[in-house]
Amino acid sequence: MNFKPVFAFGVAALLGACGGGGGDGGTSTSPATVKFDAGNYVAASKEAFSGVNTINSLGSTTLGAASVPTDFMVKLATRKALQEITKKRPNRSNLLSGIVEEYSEACTGGGAFTVVESDKDGDYDTVDPGDYVKLTYKACKETIGTMTVTLNGEMTVTMVSYKESGTNESGTVDIAMKSLSFASTLQSGSLDGTLRTSFEYTGSSDETRLEMAVVNGLVAKIKLASAAEKTWTYSNGFSIKGMVSDSLTTAEASGKAANAELGTGTITYSTPTPIRIVNNSQFPVAGVMMLKAEAGGTTRIEAAGVNAKVSLDQNDDGTFETSTLVPWSEILNR
Repeated sequence: MNFKPVFAFGVAALLGACGGGGGDGGTSTSPATVKFDAGNYVAASKEAFSGVNTINSLGSTTLGAASVPTDFMVKLATRKALQEITKKRPNRSNLLSGIVEEYSEACTGGGAFTVVESDKDGDYDTVDPGDYVKLTYKACKETIGTMTVTLNGEMTVTMVSYKESGTNESGTVDIAMKSLSFASTLQSGSLDGTLRTSFEYTGSSDETRLEMAVVNGLVAKIKLASAAEKTWTYSNGFSIKGMVSDSLTTAEASGKAANAELGTGTITYSTPTPIRIVNNSQFPVAGVMMLKAEAGGTTRIEAAGVNAKVSLDQNDDGTFETSTLVPWSEILNR
């Protein structure tokens, strides 16, 4: 398999993993409906930008911190797990022309996970629409570096389409999460909903393009050890598009999301200019993200060196009345 393993990791690297964060100032109470104004636009923009990264950071933790080897998880994500049939899988059932297998394994730090693999036509050397793998975690403890993560809940990966030609690969998978949660000493979180991920890997340029789009609504919760839990609700169609190569990563976001801390309404995301980050850099070098609040007000986040230029159009008339420079470290490390 030549697919570059950035399926749930690449864009997260661009937008930053959820890390520690402090108070942002601005208003101390949430408005009834989210609105951007001179008193809150900087703090609200930081929070809204971090919401783009929630899907990626939680998704990458879920996939990368799973209770099976990373190479297996990459294969699973592209339906290559169907080629992993071995003698340790005792419960095989023939369903029409297909095969369903069920097996359980202990996690390295305690707990267990079960796997159900279904191959549509019984041919493990091909990847077909409808093939799926379901993972169920039960107090499954795994260690990543010096951190131990406990996983619970379910994740089902279903192949929608797949094509392989030489060193090129492309496909679409649905990732359905049901009360899928993780917890460690640093952070905890959960995911409920379905993401559809489309990817295209070109071997000649070692480049991967991917898009993660919400299919039936997604609720993501995350809690840092030193902060209150945050809940983000992503509407159908909310998407993040990215491109990852050896030298550059780009990302675009579009659609609507809501966060209770900012109010009951939604924020509409758009990226007039894709966010660009040179690999090994700690902040974007170019790009613009627009955030429009349901009750009024639009903010613009622009790359400006080590800072982001955050501007406010309070009246939504196309004129940004005020702006300020905010270090990228304050936006990304949240």
